Amino acid sequence: MNSKNARKSIAVKQRNIIIEAASICIQKQGLRGTTIADIAQLTKLGPGQIYRCFRNKIEIIEEIVQRSVVRQIHEMASINLDFELMTQILSGRELSETPQMVDDNTLILELKIEAMHNPRIAKVLQSADAQLMKENCRLIKMHYPLLDDVHIEALGETLAVLMEGSLLRNPFRQIRLRSHKNLQHIYLLLLNRIFEDWRDGITGLSNVDTAD
Repeated sequence: MNSKNARKSIAVKQRNIIIEAASICIQKQGLRGTTIADIAQLTKLGPGQIYRCFRNKIEIIEEIVQRSVVRQIHEMASINLDFELMTQILSGRELSETPQMVDDNTLILELKIEAMHNPRIAKVLQSADAQLMKENCRLIKMHYPLLDDVHIEALGETLAVLMEGSLLRNPFRQIRLRSHKNLQHIYLLLLNRIFEDWRDGITGLSNVDTAD
């Protein structure tokens, strides 16, 4: 390995270490409570080394969010609008969340709270949401090619609300929910009602005015 490639490899490793440390700090201390000094202490890197990789804390946040987006897009592609699998996840019957996914959800929730007061964080999350919605709509279009873009966007937003709401409730309902099977059945009925009527066209939406 030549010196240029060696330096690049070191830089990549340092960025990964910084991202991992920043994620841990934010989960424990919150975004506002996390400083570059905290990250430096956890990574055993000097602040100068961190600033050579990232100009500021916002750039670190952008990288954390972008990596989460990549993982979520991969997960969406693997589910591929499979209603049975989706409803298992929604109901909590399929505990498919890896530790990384749990960390991602915790971090994104923390960032969403911060975004209410911080326009820069809000912009980062809006960009991430646009990427996820684009992939969501691509999958819907693949399965329902006769639907127009306006209706696909509405369906994509509906799915996003269901999935994000479910993720927020997962830690609590696991404790007390008596029948995940019944909940899955309700979700399955809901998704079939929303989507299956329109597999061959837009009959389910034909009377809906698409203009705001």
